[in-house]
Amino acid sequence: MLVAAYVRMSTDKQESSIEGQLDQVNKYIATKGYTVYKVYEDAAFKGYDWERPAFLELMADAKKGRFKGIIVDEESRFSCHKALKFIAHTADPLSEIGVWLESVNDGRQDWDDMSGLIMTTIKPEKSSSESSNLGRVY
Repeated sequence: MLVAAYVRMSTDKQESSIEGQLDQVNKYIATKGYTVYKVYEDAAFKGYDWERPAFLELMADAKKGRFKGIIVDEESRFSCHKALKFIAHTADPLSEIGVWLESVNDGRQDWDDMSGLIMTTIKPEKSSSESSNLGRVY
C-alpha cells in the first residue's frame, strides 16, 4: 500500500519534534507493511495555517492519486482546524477521492460512518484549542 507521511511542528524551537515524529511514523509504517511515496514536512507552521507548503503539496498529490493513505504521528500534526472547517476543507475532499488518514496514536480515521464523523468532530476541536491553551500566561 502506497502512503504519504506528514510531519509538522509549530515553531522552529521544537528542535526534535520532526525527528521524533518521523521515527514514530516510520516504525508504524514498517509494522503495517506500507510503502512510503513521500515524506511531507512543514517546520515552523501552525496546524491551523491553510498555506503550509508541504500540506498544500500533499493535498495536491492526493488529488492526483499518488497514494492511498496519509500517516501522521497524531492528528494534531495534520490539522488544528475547528471541526467544520476540517471536515469541509480536508476530511471530505480526501474521503471523496478515497484517501484516508491514519495516525500512530489512533489508527485509521473513518469518515464514512456516524461514529467516525463524531470522532472527526471532537478531535479537531480539541487540537484547535490546544494552541490557545498553551499560549496562556498565568
